[in-house]
Amino acid sequence: MFLGQTDEGRLQQIRTLDYFISGYTAAILEHKLNSRPNHFHKEFATFVQNKHGWSMSQGPLHAFVREIPNADLAWDKLWEDIWEFEQSIVESVPHSPKNRGYTDK
Repeated sequence: MFLGQTDEGRLQQIRTLDYFISGYTAAILEHKLNSRPNHFHKEFATFVQNKHGWSMSQGPLHAFVREIPNADLAWDKLWEDIWEFEQSIVESVPHSPKNRGYTDK
């Protein structure tokens, strides 16, 4: 996924990612697709708030910008938490390949 900007534009990349996720979530809800998470901002916000105790008043992605003053560190931590969040979803789905003995290899 291309978010524009160079590595020096991390804050703008986070904003663009936030817009992209909002649009994707709207499409999932509009077309009534069965996808997890079906409302990323809401579910990820709960995950981040439970993990870090941060306010979600401006959304989960902006919380990383607000709480981690260095844009590169905020970017890295955001992706670490997204991957951890994704793993928690996979582990919570009883019939996912990860829970049937399959491997990624």
